[in-house]
Amino acid sequence: MEDDIVKKIETTLDIESIKFLNDKNLESYEKALIEFNELVRTGKTKKRGYNLMTIDSKKTLQTTFFSIF
Repeated sequence: MEDDIVKKIETTLDIESIKFLNDKNLESYEKALIEFNELVRTGKTKKRGYNLMTIDSKKTLQTTFFSIF
């Protein structure tokens, strides 16, 4: 079972890789990635990563309002 899944994943990756070889935008994406990594290396920007608000942080931002009408 596990070997079957691994083979399917490998086959899918091979097929999709071939599709990307003919992609006209791939070169511009790779160039942009190289430029971005250079900006990160020089300290002009940073990679964003996982910046979602945690549940604990969200609780401190909650405000309760009461209506008197």
